[in-house]
Amino acid sequence: MASPPDPTTAAAPTGGALGNSLGDSAFEPSALDRALERSTRLSLTLGTAGWRLLALVMLAALCGLLLLTRAVSLAPHLPGDWTPIGDGLLLRAAGGPLLSAHEGQTLRRLHAPAGGTALQADPLWLQPSTRWQTDDERRAAQQSAQQALTQALGQGVVELHFTQEGAAGTAVVLTPTGRGWVGLGAAYYVLLLAALGLLVLAALTMLAQPQRHNALFALLCGLQALHLVLVALQTLPGLGKPAVLLQWDGPLRALLDLATAATLVQVSALHPRPLPAAAMVAAAAWALAGLAALALWQGLPGADWWWLQATLLLATGLALWLIHRSARGEANPYTALLRRLLALALAGGTLLCALLWWASPVQQGLAQARAVSTLWPLLLAGLLAL
Repeated sequence: MASPPDPTTAAAPTGGALGNSLGDSAFEPSALDRALERSTRLSLTLGTAGWRLLALVMLAALCGLLLLTRAVSLAPHLPGDWTPIGDGLLLRAAGGPLLSAHEGQTLRRLHAPAGGTALQADPLWLQPSTRWQTDDERRAAQQSAQQALTQALGQGVVELHFTQEGAAGTAVVLTPTGRGWVGLGAAYYVLLLAALGLLVLAALTMLAQPQRHNALFALLCGLQALHLVLVALQTLPGLGKPAVLLQWDGPLRALLDLATAATLVQVSALHPRPLPAAAMVAAAAWALAGLAALALWQGLPGADWWWLQATLLLATGLALWLIHRSARGEANPYTALLRRLLALALAGGTLLCALLWWASPVQQGLAQARAVSTLWPLLLAGLLAL
């Protein structure tokens, strides 16, 4: 007589479509569940030392931002709200009593008697960053014009020559002064707070679960925090920017974007589960980013703005494809969310490139240049926060 079936084995699937579709992962914890469980255990045992380390990191970041703000507040500038008009700059609103009588007039020339410098007013003085200047010659002209203005303002007393339609030209002599802490503008401090928030997020992630995956995420947050600091510096009101910013802003932004793209590829190849040849994929991504950075740094023929953007979009597309492979191997909410965020980053970058390609360098207005150079870092920072 046959023995009755064991109830512990009778409920187990014996095959068929249902058994094949569920598989072992339907009942065992996924990689995401195991990671969250480890993170919970580590966060509970973080202790006082971890929070002291976090406070130390934040204090160091805050001190660095305060030192930067102090240096920027002392840099000489010309106050006022300026807008390009023809081959001059229209003063829409004066930022001080010496220029109040010249509102509505157009600045034509700037003369620094101490250094013998005479400059024609150039609309390129108002351009925010060379990073999003698509034309190589116009990018070099913008950097040269802004550096000449900064040097002239640093020589002390300057003469500003204005013209007004239907009236004789007038001149005003003044000494460029620093903006001060209050004169930096609200947007500057808001962006610095956003950068500090990303640094806090990176530190919390590393302290809660110190491992390679979170170290890469912390690196992404640090890169974008520095990018937000550069965006904050471009929002400074008035004419004149710090000399160091003019020299390093464009190349540093390009390096930050390349490092971000390479890190995204490495993260996508390793998390939530390592893909085959993940180390080779990560090495190839960093090698491509290094070659692109070297080509831009040396000014090799053909290493222009469009090649940089093509490299960034290619790396982002590769990261999206790697995440898609992870989603096919093991579906979990983290993988699905990361895939959506990467798709948004790729779509946003493609849209910005399309807008800049549609408008020629001459047609790119001041508002468009400021919008593009600000929206791109804010998009990446927002996706990281999500």
